[in-house]
Amino acid sequence: MSTKKSSTFAILFVGAVMIALSLFPARLSAQVLHLQAGTTTVDSAQATCDQAVLPTSNPGILMVVGCSAGRLTMVLQGNLSPSFSTHTVDASAYSRLVVQFQVDTQPGAPDVSFVPVVITVPVSWKGILGDSSLVPPDFGASVDSFADVNGQLYLATGQAGIPQNVGPTVATNNFLAATHSGVAGCLTVPKTAVAAALMIGKCGADGLKKEQGNGTIYIAGLIQTGQTYDAVVELDGHVFGHGGGVNGCTAAGCGVVDFQRTLFGDPDPSAGLFWSGSMTITIGTDFQSRIAGLQKEIGDLQNQLNMLRTEFLHHSHVYLTGKGIGQNNTKVNTGPPNF
Repeated sequence: MSTKKSSTFAILFVGAVMIALSLFPARLSAQVLHLQAGTTTVDSAQATCDQAVLPTSNPGILMVVGCSAGRLTMVLQGNLSPSFSTHTVDASAYSRLVVQFQVDTQPGAPDVSFVPVVITVPVSWKGILGDSSLVPPDFGASVDSFADVNGQLYLATGQAGIPQNVGPTVATNNFLAATHSGVAGCLTVPKTAVAAALMIGKCGADGLKKEQGNGTIYIAGLIQTGQTYDAVVELDGHVFGHGGGVNGCTAAGCGVVDFQRTLFGDPDPSAGLFWSGSMTITIGTDFQSRIAGLQKEIGDLQNQLNMLRTEFLHHSHVYLTGKGIGQNNTKVNTGPPNF
């Protein structure tokens, strides 16, 4: 094999390996915050990125995710080429920011106890959903194509240092949930040329949906001291298409989730899901430690009261019986109190 061919093969081989690896989550480590009762603020720079295009045997023509500087991005484009035979596109991906934390056991509490937690984070989002399916689903099928996107804030049990191992969720707020399943529903039989023109305009507009909004999102729950938890801001998407050009899915695309570009495919810095301000994590008082503290205070007060009672029962003082000489100047002690 010539040197030129060897170089070309090496470049293609490395490129193939990089594409294959991009389909799986990177194994990232995260710093675990140790929190006490009270409110802690966390910036997006303290979060760990975790992103992946999920493995699929029916990929779309474009599947890209991103995470940087508090911004989550995604492009899933599930185009199907015109064909008389049916085929499928089924692509999913996620991009998330993860904050790992533990609540330390509070003084006087048992080794394992439970405390309330409230988490808030301001977010904003901007993106596009598209589905150009013009023909109703095949006979016997419930849906021919769709595009889904979700934006979530959730709290889950985790594994220290490994933000990918997200366990059972404690609380979830799904603040962005949108689906586009084509424009077939807008199709009617026009009776006039004007009606036909209006229908075409409506169907064209319905082919793309703009998703945009903002707000401060919160979740609340009860967590265990000493356990690692993941506070997660996540953007996830899914596109599905089944058919060919004659079956309702055109070459222009059957499903699109685009939270990275403009309508014309140009980079858009304002597109994506943004962690737009400080997250707050508020840990409540451990009720068991508070009860133990109150019990100790009550015990101390009881001990002090018993000491005062003892002192009072045995209280006496010296006094003179009178002024003068001899028996008129005698010092005597008072007796104990009489009740």
